[in-house]
Amino acid sequence: DRWARFDLFMLAMHYLSVCLHLLELFTVFWPTAGVKYEPYFGIIRSPRPFVMIRFIRSVLQFKLPKNRIKQIIKRSSQQIQNVTIFFTFFMALYAIMGVQLFGRMDYHCVMPGTDPKNVTIKDLAIPDTMCSQKGEGGYECPDHMQCVKLDMTAHAEGFYGMFNDFASSLFTVYMAASQEGWVYVLYDCLDTFPSWVCFLYFVTLIFFLAWLVKNVFIAVITETFAEVRVQFNEIWQTREAATEEDFAMKLEKTSSGWRLIEVDDYVLHTKSANKYSLQIVTSTLFQATMMILVLFNAAFHATFVYRHDGTDQHRRNIYYYAEVVFTILFNVETIMKIVGHSWRTYWKRGQHKFELFMCLGSSLNIVPFFYDANFFTYFQ
Repeated sequence: DRWARFDLFMLAMHYLSVCLHLLELFTVFWPTAGVKYEPYFGIIRSPRPFVMIRFIRSVLQFKLPKNRIKQIIKRSSQQIQNVTIFFTFFMALYAIMGVQLFGRMDYHCVMPGTDPKNVTIKDLAIPDTMCSQKGEGGYECPDHMQCVKLDMTAHAEGFYGMFNDFASSLFTVYMAASQEGWVYVLYDCLDTFPSWVCFLYFVTLIFFLAWLVKNVFIAVITETFAEVRVQFNEIWQTREAATEEDFAMKLEKTSSGWRLIEVDDYVLHTKSANKYSLQIVTSTLFQATMMILVLFNAAFHATFVYRHDGTDQHRRNIYYYAEVVFTILFNVETIMKIVGHSWRTYWKRGQHKFELFMCLGSSLNIVPFFYDANFFTYFQ
């Protein structure tokens, strides 16, 4: 049983952690015993958080036939393997290109007479700027400074955005692919090399690694989970026949040809108490008019600017009366939909519930007390 092996492994890690803690206490209370405790011994404690997997196992339990599980794992593992190879290829390619194009970027703007092996903050430009020699296409230092190659270690210079070797370049490419702080690496390259080389390298890197490969990997994972969901649906689905109420739209032949008709409209065609109101609220002209009013309302309120002078209150009163007019129009729209669809059908749709909720909030917003206090401003 693999779960039993996992439990045995976690139990062993806990016992080792206890022994390690006793060893640490022994070195504290008896330092002359000659027993030495190293900080890296604490790596033994690192697997302990995996004990939460037992909690997930106890909460989430599902069963699938083994042959289906094998098929899903085989198909998904092959896809993930292909995407991983694709990702590794571009990572290695751009790491090698980074070493070949940029290499070590050690040229900085310093004061004349600076010792490259013993550089202080007073010798550097403020802020510290990488540079290139005159005529090489990068940043050129001011006349009172010179561009010098500094002889510093990676730790002294600060490990960030290096292309010194393949390993450092691989880490820099991964950092740029994550789109977290990659622009600072780009700025250093722009200061040291011609801009067209840097733009070509980083634009293609972001396109392939940050956009293309990442989205493909997400698509593979999503497809795998979708396939698992399909397998569950095939096992747990009911054999009951679907009724008309299970469908959102229905194909119906009209005088202008075949059209998709909403089920609510199809049912209310014969049950509505006011067919004329139904035809009005479902017409394209009515819906387009209301959309234009919504856009005009948003655009109108977006023009309000606080100038912090005596005109703010006067202009705010004008916008208040405009808000009252828009609120009345939207309330009339809601009433017409309730009359046309009937309350029972109107309340079934989530969109109508949201519209009714917005109308109630907007109606409260035009109350002078609430309007001045901005309690319901977001409903407008």
